[in-house]
Amino acid sequence: LPALPALALSLAPALSGQNPARWFGAVISVLHLLLGAALIILGVLAWNDHPRLVEKVADYTQDPARLHEAGTLLFTLGFIWVASLMAFWRCRALGRWFIALMVSWLVFTTWGYRILEPLRTPRNVLAAAEQFVPAGGQIGMIDFREQFILFSKRDFTHFSFFSSLEQEDRNAWVWMKKTPDSYLIVADRHALSCFTTDGAKSIGTAHRDTYVLLSDQDMTDSCEPPDKVTRFTTENPGKWLD
Repeated sequence: LPALPALALSLAPALSGQNPARWFGAVISVLHLLLGAALIILGVLAWNDHPRLVEKVADYTQDPARLHEAGTLLFTLGFIWVASLMAFWRCRALGRWFIALMVSWLVFTTWGYRILEPLRTPRNVLAAAEQFVPAGGQIGMIDFREQFILFSKRDFTHFSFFSSLEQEDRNAWVWMKKTPDSYLIVADRHALSCFTTDGAKSIGTAHRDTYVLLSDQDMTDSCEPPDKVTRFTTENPGKWLD
């Protein structure tokens, strides 16, 4: 068994006959109220685009509506905690706590996950890329991140975890030269020698990077050949999304 549940099961028989200290209920009630109030305040700050929250969310998305949705979730969770404290005031403090906790987890694991998915996955970046990539086209990626392959609805190619950025750059150029309707995703912080980014299309932010999409028009006229031609292609890896 995991350590925490095992500890709870082992302590339950010993503590079942013990009465909690008189101050215990008051402390739990105060924590209950503080947690609810903190969540409500965070929700209101998110609605009003507080600079610190905007800065944090900017690592995952540039869409302000995502922050507002997260603010609504936080406000709702805070309301649940405050409302449960008031509605069950005459109940035992620990009972009120677990009622609020169960309802909060129900909300978080349903509505909350739908709000957080665009922030925690690169699906928004790939969806933007797929607007430019035809149905039969392929997407490649330099400096590959594993989640991208899970959420791509186009054939997806990467150029090995173990290659240097320079070798990936060269392999990507060879791949695009030989593959029709091929497009390349790359973080805008990378300087490439085989591609220019002047005409690159910005496709959003994920995993603390802003990504651009390169086409064959962004290839240089020539490129040094890689030491070894290395690429791995997975056909339609995101078909499970349909």
